[in-house]
Amino acid sequence: MKLFWISLASFLIGSIPFSYLFSKLKGHDPRKAGTGNVGATNVLIVAGPFAASLAVIGDVGKGILAILLARYFGLSDWGRALCGVAVVG
Repeated sequence: MKLFWISLASFLIGSIPFSYLFSKLKGHDPRKAGTGNVGATNVLIVAGPFAASLAVIGDVGKGILAILLARYFGLSDWGRALCGVAVVG
């Protein structure tokens, strides 16, 4: 049961759109400018290098947080791998 809740938490952590949030703080909507993709590369084009750097740090941090959460709660290697997939999915 612990595996279910931690993988669900990892999925929810992964759903935080840092690229969208940091570009909106700069006053731009990445969905309506540039390539239309909500990703760090489009944030670089639309909002500049500082917002794109924050977006990349946020995205990498999501993955690290999910794995650290799985390790903290003592999940097996397979459980950690599942949390890593859940945070990306």
